[in-house]
Order: sequence, then structure tokens, then C-alpha cells
Amino acid sequence: MTYTVPSWIDGAEHTHAESFPVVAPSTGEPCWMAASASPDDALRAVEAASSALPAWRSTKPTTRQSILLKAALLMEERADELCGYMQTEMGADAFVARWIVLQLGINMFRDCASRAPGICGSVPTVQAEGQSAMVWKEPYGVVLGIVPCLEVIGVDASVLLGLGAAAELARVMVEHPAVRKVNFTGSATVGRKVACLCSQNLKPVLLELGGKNSAIVLPDADLEKAAKACIMGALPMLGKSACLPIACLSTPTSKLSSCESSRIVLQQPKQRTKGAQVLSGGPPPSGPAAHFIPTVIGKLSKEMEAYKEENFGPLMGWVTVKSEEEAIAIANNSGYGLSASIFTQDLRKGFAMARKLETGAVHINSMTVHDETALPFGGINRSGWGRFNAAEGMEEFLVTKSVTWDD
Repeated sequence: MTYTVPSWIDGAEHTHAESFPVVAPSTGEPCWMAASASPDDALRAVEAASSALPAWRSTKPTTRQSILLKAALLMEERADELCGYMQTEMGADAFVARWIVLQLGINMFRDCASRAPGICGSVPTVQAEGQSAMVWKEPYGVVLGIVPCLEVIGVDASVLLGLGAAAELARVMVEHPAVRKVNFTGSATVGRKVACLCSQNLKPVLLELGGKNSAIVLPDADLEKAAKACIMGALPMLGKSACLPIACLSTPTSKLSSCESSRIVLQQPKQRTKGAQVLSGGPPPSGPAAHFIPTVIGKLSKEMEAYKEENFGPLMGWVTVKSEEEAIAIANNSGYGLSASIFTQDLRKGFAMARKLETGAVHINSMTVHDETALPFGGINRSGWGRFNAAEGMEEFLVTKSVTWDD
């Protein structure tokens, strides 16, 4: 019998009358089932989290620190198991699963643990004589997000909750008055719907959405380094990253062909009819539809889907431009704004161009995929708003309160 992944509500596993298959991309067959929660289950989950909030918010920073450190340790101890899930559910490469995705999660737990005791307010000087003030930082409260839950690390059973995601569940939970903020990671299309739902309920939302990210290669660039960086940014992740470069925007003197991710296998013949050249790769092999040969496309143009829309898959391409200004204009015209790369041996020029790029991050002489604990991560425009990681990421889950008193 196929295992059914349960929901986690108020400290207990729950299976439900309905479930849905989790399909392994490598086979096209269900690897297991997942419990499908009802709106009533969603309400119970929110109410359980709300009930747990008073006790949880009073825990000391060292207590929370120890929980996060234990979570990191458990991830290390269960690395093979967790990587196996990623390989089965996502078709993830073994190296990427262990040393990029999982290791980044471990590092983030430890980074947050180190920051927890240092969260503090301030004591500003106010104008009125005989009056003083403080600024406090307090937790938002119940935040709706999709998170794993492990009671074994020491978190109270009701603090973390896991439910099968569905549109109706999201609506019910966002509308609940106990939910104070929403954290969503996904496509821009769904992000719009989530943002609309949150706006109707006056709920703040943290959005990490898609990306259509340019890698700009200048004439003085180290072409071998640029080529490797673009390839490493696109192919090892199977194209399943919002940070993947869409294209190398190179001058006519540059011979580099590089990287754009695409999720639609049927795009290849469409691109050919619009003038694209398939330089490497080709039709997918016979077998499950999720299989796709890494492909390089030349002569991308504005009429092509691979040029305009975010895609998840190892389809790469390049665009030749006449000037730095044209490259920046194309990069800023994507509608997204998550990440970009610039390849040049003139660091001063790289900084100048970085200021003109409308993105949440710019990486000079390295790939567009760059996520680590010390750097804020997030985008603008259709790539979302708000930041994860570092001090800025912690601030996303805190509210500021001003307190004044007469001396």
C-alpha cells in the first residue's frame, strides 16, 4: 500500500478522507500520497497555533536558539533520508540535494540561532522635556506559510503545523483573524492571487516569486569563467530555481552562448519557427514527460516564450546586444527583478552597471544563483517583495512598538 503523508495539526498526525498523489518526475508514477485537509481542518490548525502563541512568545531567546540548533543537527543526522525525498519528489541531483539545498537549510537554522539572542529595540532621544521612549520588537503572531514540522526538535506541538496546500485552505486561513501575516514562495501568477487575498483582508505578505535573470557578458570578460558560471547556474538545478539566468547579453565580440531556463518542452519547435537556433540538445527522449535534454538556443528574440516568461527546465539561450545600455534595458524590461550577473574584469564598471540594474541582487563575475545566510534575498516587481535571510529576514517577522513615558 502506498504511504500517505499525513497533515500535522495541534501536535498530532491526521489522515483525511481525501488524498492526492505525489508524482515522481523520474518515473511519472506516484511515489506516495498526501493527505488533503478540509477547510475545517485548516481552521483547527489556525486556532491551535493561535492558542499556542502566548506561551511560545514568552520563551527566552536561548530556548529558541537551542531548538534551531537541534533542528540543524537532526538535518545533518538524517541527511541521506532527506536528500532521498528530494531526489524522489523533485528528481534532484544527489550533489545539489545534499550540498546545496540541504546544507543551505542547515546553515540557515544555525544563522538564525546565532541571531535570536541579539534581537533588540532601541532607546531614541525624544523632543519633549521630561519624557523618554523605547522601541520594542515583538513577534507578528501566527504566520501562514508552508513549512515542515518536527516536534522532536523541541517546538511545542501547536506552534508548527503542516497541511496539504489548496486554494480554499489558503482562503480560509488568510481570512482567519488570528493569522497576522502570510509568507508565500511560488510563481508570480499565484503570488498575485495570494497578494490580492491578503490585501482584501489587510494582511501583510512576504512574497518570493519568480525570476527572469540576465547574465551580462562584457567584451573584457573572462569568457571561460562566464560560460562555466552560466552553465552551473542553470543546469545542476534542473532549471528549477527562480535565480537562473535567462540569457547572456553579450557584445558582438563575445562568442559566449549561455543560459536561460524553460519549463515547456514544446517550446523548441515554436522557437525555431520564430528564428531561434537549437545549438545543442533537441527533442526529449521517449519516456516520462518530465524528462528533458539540456538544450542551448541561440538568437532569442522578444517574440519567443523563452525570452519573455520564467520557465523551469534546462533550456538555455543567448542574445547579442550592441551596447551596455541595451543589455541593461533588456534586463530591466523583463518585468521581474530577482537577480542578475555581470561579467567584466573592470570592477568599477561592474559596480556602475549594478546600480542601473533593477534587481534584488547583482553578482559580479559569478552566477545569478547565490543564496546564503549573510545576504538578504528577495526581489522587486514580479519577483515579489520583502527579504529572507540575514537581519532583514528576521525583521520580516517582527513588529515595531513605540513606548513613551514621563520621567
